[in-house]
Amino acid sequence: MTQSEQNQLEMLKKQLKQTQQKLRDVEKKYQLLSEASFEGFLVHEQGVILEANPNIAAMLRCDLEDLPGLNLLQDVVHPDSLEKALTRIKSGSEEPYDLKVLRRDGTTFFAEVCAKNIELEGRSVRVLAVRDITARKKMEDELRQAKANLEKMVEKRTAQLKEQQDIMLELSTPVIQIWEGILILPLIGTIDSRRAGQIMQNTLEAISHKRAKQVIIDITGVPFVDTEVANHLIKTIQAAKLVGAKCILVGISSEVAQTLVHIGIDLEHLD
Repeated sequence: MTQSEQNQLEMLKKQLKQTQQKLRDVEKKYQLLSEASFEGFLVHEQGVILEANPNIAAMLRCDLEDLPGLNLLQDVVHPDSLEKALTRIKSGSEEPYDLKVLRRDGTTFFAEVCAKNIELEGRSVRVLAVRDITARKKMEDELRQAKANLEKMVEKRTAQLKEQQDIMLELSTPVIQIWEGILILPLIGTIDSRRAGQIMQNTLEAISHKRAKQVIIDITGVPFVDTEVANHLIKTIQAAKLVGAKCILVGISSEVAQTLVHIGIDLEHLD
């Protein structure tokens, strides 16, 4: 071997040594970063785990050296999340998603997974960053339960309020027997469509129950009479007539009388 060839050989050996040192430095940096990370990392090829960091081993409750060779889909992903994991792997999606994960002792936890396909030593592999979100899931479940309980409480309270309103409505439309066959219906306050329906129902039930022949409707306490209120009253009077009772409308102020005439209410049914 000539001197020139020896020199070239020595140079190549030196370059190889430098390259090997750089690779060791890179590997050491990767190892330090991997171990210092708060997340679990693993690399798999078609589901077979190639590399992992201590954090993922801690999450799975096993020794780090036990992970290489395990099948990610069979040994790590819970059956409930298997379809989701397969879909993400096939699509190459890099969007984060949640998985239910099996520990090596048979227990489970929820994890948020971010994944990416890369080329490693000429092979197509997938790198996973795994974060334990069990605490977050528990909080979300507790919030959902609290919301459900609150909705039930609101629903129950709403029903109670409606029941109270119905009772108040019933009390606001009393039909009183003052003599045999004669009833009086004193109305106080505003009359809307709901209350008008209650007035008619209570009046007809009282006429039937008391076998009344006359009903005195006193509107002294009704502050305002418009077309809608007047029509409600007339419908009640007409319905009472159909079941055999005559209605007498009293308590009409001069202002109400003028309003009734002005809005053109048919007064033929009123006594």
